[in-house]
Amino acid sequence: MDSLAGYTSDDDPETQTTPDQTLPAFDNFVTYSENYAMKTKNLRSAFVCLPWKVRSEQRESIRQCYKRVLDRLYKEIPSLRTRYSFHCSIQSKQDIYGRYGMSQKSAMNSPHITLLPNLHGDQNDFQRLDHSLRKAVKAAEPAPAQLVQKLGGPLGDMLNRKEEIVSLRIDKNIMAFMSSKTGNFFIALNVIGPTQQMESAEKAYLRGLMRMVYEQVKPLGLKCQWEKFLGGAPSYNEDGLPEVNYHCSFLIGEAKSFEERLSRAQFDRVKRQVREVDISDLVGDMKIEFDSLYLGSNTRVKNVYSLFKK
Repeated sequence: MDSLAGYTSDDDPETQTTPDQTLPAFDNFVTYSENYAMKTKNLRSAFVCLPWKVRSEQRESIRQCYKRVLDRLYKEIPSLRTRYSFHCSIQSKQDIYGRYGMSQKSAMNSPHITLLPNLHGDQNDFQRLDHSLRKAVKAAEPAPAQLVQKLGGPLGDMLNRKEEIVSLRIDKNIMAFMSSKTGNFFIALNVIGPTQQMESAEKAYLRGLMRMVYEQVKPLGLKCQWEKFLGGAPSYNEDGLPEVNYHCSFLIGEAKSFEERLSRAQFDRVKRQVREVDISDLVGDMKIEFDSLYLGSNTRVKNVYSLFKK
């Protein structure tokens, strides 16, 4: 899984925006380039994810992970300084720069785990998907007890009511992906996967959520871009879905120009350097936490579905 075309930077348009042009309002998780590409075909796009509810103390740890990886890359591959713009996925909007930042102002503040990459259809398709997802999430099996944490607080204690949240362990080994189209690359925290003894509860739960979403998508005939997301022709399991490494990106590298993008061989060097970075002291017992599923699209259909019955 060497490329991550499911990230929206893969759909950068060929045309350039002039100062006289006015860019449209940006929707969460949806890039300007994706809007442009889809509208030219009278189609819309959407994808489904789990937004990470990053705690304040986790933000600093993520920033330190970002800095440690970037320091290593700058030291071992100095040319990256001039060829790429880098930013952290939790960076403030006003600090974002470059084409990726320009088109991803909202998404930069929203780390997430993607369940299904870009889906293409018309607005009616996504309205039907919204309706179907709402019913499916309500009827879905709850997260297993070992993945659920209860968050308290003075008010919650007084009312004898605690907020529930899904809490996933993080693998200490970080991952690197590159878009085969644009050369943009992503460094990600990996949700802990199968052990030698058994499949992890984390992966089994995420796989179940992905299957539940896919079962709502399939009858609508919406096409899911697995090939681009996985960087090649996927091998499908019996449930009709490919094998996926669930992850959450914290570092985004955007090629400053098409000519500056890394070749596959050059990116292999980046991957080797990333594998050498030890972030175990920064990650510690950090977990990716979420309580909802998000359907984002460049239509008016944008909804959050709680994974816990209120």
